Amino acid sequence: MKTILWGNYKGGVGKTTSVFQVATYFAEAGKKVLLVDMDPQCSLSNICCNSNSCSLSDYEAENVFNYIVELYMRYINSKQDIDFSLLMGQLNSPIQNILKGKCVELKNSIYKNNLFFIPSSISFENCRLNELAQRMEKNIYNIFLLHLLVKDIEHLDFDYLFIDCPPTSNILIQSAFLESDFYIVPTIVDGISAKGVADYISEIEKTRMKYTMNEKIGGILINKVFGNKAQLIGVFETIYKERRGNADNRDEIITLDKNIERISNVNALISDNKYKDFRYSKSINGFETKNIFNPISVSDYKAFAVEQKEKALSEAKKKGLMKTAQKNTEKSIKEIISIIPDTDDYTIEVTFKE
Repeated sequence: MKTILWGNYKGGVGKTTSVFQVATYFAEAGKKVLLVDMDPQCSLSNICCNSNSCSLSDYEAENVFNYIVELYMRYINSKQDIDFSLLMGQLNSPIQNILKGKCVELKNSIYKNNLFFIPSSISFENCRLNELAQRMEKNIYNIFLLHLLVKDIEHLDFDYLFIDCPPTSNILIQSAFLESDFYIVPTIVDGISAKGVADYISEIEKTRMKYTMNEKIGGILINKVFGNKAQLIGVFETIYKERRGNADNRDEIITLDKNIERISNVNALISDNKYKDFRYSKSINGFETKNIFNPISVSDYKAFAVEQKEKALSEAKKKGLMKTAQKNTEKSIKEIISIIPDTDDYTIEVTFKE
């Protein structure tokens, strides 16, 4: 089973919708996928419940992810030291037997019995995910919580575990950072998100170093338990927004690229070039927003933009738009200059460069 984390420090970028859509695509393709909602807002849980024609309120406390986190936290806290054989999967926790019943199947024929989710809830006082994370902070060994959960569900034969993370970082989320094999950063390409993406990637890198340097845990245990660090699959644009007076967002793409290049020890898997994972159509109709896995590099985008500009100018010349624009421009310039005092003796000539 491969664990893939989805996250971004910027909310409202279409992250949760992307998680669900990609998961359904995998399920349709015959892959067995488990969705875990680690966002306290529980948006993914609501989407899954809507797909099953039910409500989060239909689930009792013992059937939600919050309850599972509580059980693992109590189990870890009951021990004076962490059991190495347990971490390495040589032993299973006593919680394993209840996990199968917590994985809810999404009942839609197109998913071919391949899509499951563990719902989270915002309704239970003192047991919301952010509140549980605060309690987890009291014991450093809770950083292994998600690792124990993943080990305990391996026998359920899922191909993929998708984790939907909130735009924040705490010990519960950091547990997911360390446990994940891969991660994806969905985004909208604008000035704020460009910085947020780089910060998020940097946080994932720093998390491993933080616990490697911890005197109670250390690098040997981190490497033994979690293996290789999570690899960045890529950054993709989920939503393209048309903006008045500006037909593209190439400046933001270049800024994003530079921000991520500052993190020198990160390599994206989706492309030979770093982080050029924005999805554009090369058709004259503009941007393709339906396919999030259609990478194009910044250099390719620049060539595409130049090509489209040349085509637009050629079409404008054929239709006589350039001559009309020149006449209107000349008229406007002359009208502006004519109101300047003492210009009656001047002849105004306007020329245009090809």
